[in-house]
Amino acid sequence: MFRPTILVVEDEQLVALDIESRLVLLGFTVVTAASGEEAVERARSSPPDLVLMDIRLGGGIDGIEAADRIRSTIDVPIVYLTAYADESTLKRAGGSEPYGYVLKPFDARELKATIEMALQRHWLDRRRREQEEQQRFLAESSARLAESLDCNTVIARAEELLVPRHAEACSICLLQNGEPSPSLTLVQTDAFGTKQRSIADRGALLAGVLADGRTRVYPTCAAGELRELLGSEQVAMLAELALSARSLLCVPILARDKTLGAILLVCCREGHPYGTAEVSLAEDFAHRLGLAVDNALLYREARQAIQMREEVLAVVSHDLRNLLGTISMRAQLLSQKRGQADSPQAILRTAKQMTRLMNDLVDAASIDASHLSLDRKPQSVGPLCSEAIDTLRPIADEKSVAVEQSIPPTLPDALCDRDRVLQVLSNLVSNAIKFTPSGGAIDVRARRVNGSIELSIHDTGPGIPSAQVPHLFDRFWRADSHCEGAGLGLYIAKGIVEAHGGRIWAASGPGGGTTFTFTLPAARGARAKAPA
Repeated sequence: MFRPTILVVEDEQLVALDIESRLVLLGFTVVTAASGEEAVERARSSPPDLVLMDIRLGGGIDGIEAADRIRSTIDVPIVYLTAYADESTLKRAGGSEPYGYVLKPFDARELKATIEMALQRHWLDRRRREQEEQQRFLAESSARLAESLDCNTVIARAEELLVPRHAEACSICLLQNGEPSPSLTLVQTDAFGTKQRSIADRGALLAGVLADGRTRVYPTCAAGELRELLGSEQVAMLAELALSARSLLCVPILARDKTLGAILLVCCREGHPYGTAEVSLAEDFAHRLGLAVDNALLYREARQAIQMREEVLAVVSHDLRNLLGTISMRAQLLSQKRGQADSPQAILRTAKQMTRLMNDLVDAASIDASHLSLDRKPQSVGPLCSEAIDTLRPIADEKSVAVEQSIPPTLPDALCDRDRVLQVLSNLVSNAIKFTPSGGAIDVRARRVNGSIELSIHDTGPGIPSAQVPHLFDRFWRADSHCEGAGLGLYIAKGIVEAHGGRIWAASGPGGGTTFTFTLPAARGARAKAPA
């Protein structure tokens, strides 16, 4: 049964004996001090659960000053015992934040009630402060763990957060492809600072938690158990720093119902065993660490996948270019011979389609990786639009589709990559020709809007259903399976425009035609050109 220890500070011996006998009968353990100096020394050497302090004491310091000194070093409730209740004394005593007063003379029932209320209030106050500190710690942990997507950095920050606030030593071990990696051990002491080492011998405690994903706690542990629980390397590391493990706590690192690793905390201080509160805090911290580690691992996998895809595309595009070059050259030679016109032309068309697809895949990969290169220079918009239209005019004439442009001669230059913008214009005009029926028209316009150049391509085609408009710029999206191409043209156009710092959008409706609009930055210092 728990018996709270009361430090009674009373300079009158008979009164001290009377108080001690009453408290013992009430079930308390009693320690006495006859002066303020003695009270401070006893409280610091062996902290009591409560101090019952007489305000008027003989010696160098009175009870109020003694209480201030005690509270400055240890968290213990003070109850004042005095025959004086004048306003000035009570005001001065209030500065030490006492948990109650007992006025002489008193009876045993009053004394017991005051002490029990003070102990209960102090326990509640301490618990509230601990919970507030835990919430601050967890909030700080969440923020710091989320700052990096590098797994090694996340683990290092986790150890820095735990040591020395919640442990003298910490080991974090992650599972890699189902196998434990060497654990990283961080130890900190006042004399030696921080010491970190990668340890292969994990010990039975870490191994057990990694195997079944269940928390294990040892509030106390005998010296003979340590080598098995911690492993010989970690025990030796602690011994080098004159540390000895007194309490152990190991919790799993979980994410998406999987065990990613485990955290081992080692307490080397006497009188601070890991208990229910520490287990709850460690499990909450491990949950946050699990989310951060899982995000870092997913990011690593994504980067590896992107890198692998880029490498594959680089190899495939290089080899395909060689093969397509050979096909094109042979087809051109065949087309020059009489009687071989149709077959070589078919080969050439197929080779061009393959080249276009290959280039689209490479461009899409560059956009995904934010590696699209641009050579930005001031460019006159009118000639850019004319070049794109003139290239496609034979196809439009074959379909009897009129293509016109309306570009003000005073329009300022755009700051852009000429070839990339031609790619965007060619794609949009080509699509407009493809979906505009015979006898229809396409109008290419440009104007200045604030600091941008806005270009639009309007057609008189059947329009696009409103449900499909939000998906037009999605990668590999096509209105139906019969459409030619891989569905990358508009996705690439959007990537090119956004890489310039512009934006692109579409407006359409069934029967009303379609307008694609995009913006480009105007060249810095560009002014409207004087009309010719």
